[in-house]
Amino acid sequence: MRRRCLLIAGTALLWAAVVVVSGGFAFTIGGMRVSSQSPLNPILFALVAGGAWMLAARGRHELLVADLRSVAAPGLAASLAVVVVTIGFTYGALVAGGSDAYGYVSQADAWAAGTFRFDEPLIREFAGRVDRNVFVPLGYHPVGEAGTVVPMYPPGLPMVMSVFHRLGGREAVFYVVPLLAGLAILATYVMGLRLGGKAIGLAGAALLATSPSFLFQLTAAPMSDVPVTAWWALALALVLVDHLAAALFSGLAVSLAILTRPNLAPLALIPVAALIWEGLRDRARLRRAVTRGATYSAGVLPGCVLIGMLYAAWYGSPFKSGYGSLDSIYHWPNAWPNLARYPAWTAESQTPLVALAFAAPMLVSRVSRAGRVGSQATVIAMSWVGFIVLVLASYLLYEAFNAWWFVRFMLPAFPPLLVLTSVSIVALSQRLSLGRSAQREGGAWLRVLIPSVLIAVMMWHGIVYAIDHDAFSARSERKYAAVADYVSRRLPRNAALLSMQHSGSIRYYSGRATVRFDHIEPAQLESTLAALTAAGYRPYILLEPWEVPQFRKRYTGLSPLSSLDWPPVAVMRNTDIRIYDPADRPAFLAGRPLLTETVP
Repeated sequence: MRRRCLLIAGTALLWAAVVVVSGGFAFTIGGMRVSSQSPLNPILFALVAGGAWMLAARGRHELLVADLRSVAAPGLAASLAVVVVTIGFTYGALVAGGSDAYGYVSQADAWAAGTFRFDEPLIREFAGRVDRNVFVPLGYHPVGEAGTVVPMYPPGLPMVMSVFHRLGGREAVFYVVPLLAGLAILATYVMGLRLGGKAIGLAGAALLATSPSFLFQLTAAPMSDVPVTAWWALALALVLVDHLAAALFSGLAVSLAILTRPNLAPLALIPVAALIWEGLRDRARLRRAVTRGATYSAGVLPGCVLIGMLYAAWYGSPFKSGYGSLDSIYHWPNAWPNLARYPAWTAESQTPLVALAFAAPMLVSRVSRAGRVGSQATVIAMSWVGFIVLVLASYLLYEAFNAWWFVRFMLPAFPPLLVLTSVSIVALSQRLSLGRSAQREGGAWLRVLIPSVLIAVMMWHGIVYAIDHDAFSARSERKYAAVADYVSRRLPRNAALLSMQHSGSIRYYSGRATVRFDHIEPAQLESTLAALTAAGYRPYILLEPWEVPQFRKRYTGLSPLSSLDWPPVAVMRNTDIRIYDPADRPAFLAGRPLLTETVP
């Protein structure tokens, strides 16, 4: 009970710190509103819990010290997880906007309804009159002429979202990424704890919690980067526990990781290879290692089988995904740009100190006595280096992007990378402090001060980098829900909106039909609108500011609508998103004044 009071006090103080930094926050979980606008209440709560802790051990100094030592690291790790989850709910977009987010969230709706087949009735309704591709929203591909579409994105994240959907309603799907971010922090702590002790675990967890890429993907519209990082971190943490149940759950975590990001399936070899290698080194443990490896593999198998079956059903082959066939995705000319960019982005956002991770296999023996894996520490550190390299190799031939936040593809490697970085920093600091203590007393405090300062500098750099690169500005993505809310309230039920970027979110939030203007052949815009009108639909044009020149260029000389020379029905004040009614153009050119509604 004493230690629980201490943990509660620490968590409350961190809660107060989050309120001070963020200025207050509010979010809803399962219909319950969670709000904190003042740090006073959590501070008072911390004082009460701290007082209860001190009273419980009154007059017994050794109990207070023992409590601090036993609870401080895991308590701080748990508090970091709470803070990360709170950041996700407070600063997260929590909206089905754009291609990725709509693709995942809408797929979750289908899984929650108990189906893995996706129907688009507009394709059947306009078969033979309008190209089927114009009715397929972002995140999907058409299959045949029967009105079936298949998702571009893997099913792992939507499957987990569907569980939350069934338990907490449609809005609960947005809880998944923040909660899995908290799980990633805890799993990273356990990885470090078992490899090198509490200090290593806490340092690794703190570095992940302040990683710019991690924070950017935490607050962005729901995507798979944080979830797949959580599943791999959990798998790597559980495989370090010498128990068959832990090996099984580690394998199941890998199954979820494979379902979430199938191209990383080869990473599943790393944990089992480390198990078998340790058994070969110690013949007395060989049978145990083989049993654990087989149990782990039994957990991995369901994910491999399920993703193969789904891909065969959706795309015609287990080796073809929603992104296309392997030869259409991977190209040798991409290798050199990616090899240059991913390490550079990682060093830039995390500081060059992360390069020390690759020295960890040679240094881990200095700190492994505080861990739980003993003689296996060097093998585990080497396997984690292999894990990091294999993640990088998985994306070398993939498309060469040119924005720092695409380092998100490397996120599954960040838990082992940051734990190994912490190992090297602590081990090198110990060596330096021992050398100093040989000259005079004082090496002990250096052993604590040096790694603490270096880890703190890396954390500070991460937070500053994240702020400077708009990691906490994702709430602007809520424009998708705001625009759809206007469509739902102000446009008729038979509205059909020509759009691209909002083609999914409009459907998700308003239930209105959408038509991909970027898929309409330039010479067929007028005939497509005529077909929609004849079928009883009321066409509108909904454009982001950057889509306006695209629309004009696509249809100039082929349709008078390309000019967009009449007042829009509505303009979103903060984003300049515009909604046009094509039927208004003749009236406006005839001299009838039109009013434009400005929407907050």
